[in-house]
Amino acid sequence: MNRQKKIREKFAKKLKQAKAKRFPKNKKPYIAKADRVNHDSSTEVVDENDISHSENESSNH
Repeated sequence: MNRQKKIREKFAKKLKQAKAKRFPKNKKPYIAKADRVNHDSSTEVVDENDISHSENESSNH
């Protein structure tokens, strides 16, 4: 029994690795809601700064 179980486990392990290689994950990692809020607020500030900076340059020319 023990020998057969080990053989089945080896086979299952190899099968699992083969399937993982065949179907790679293209899914984006999960980002927690708090992290998303922090990330969105930081990008908004950068975007506003870029817009105001580009407006100042265009008015100076």
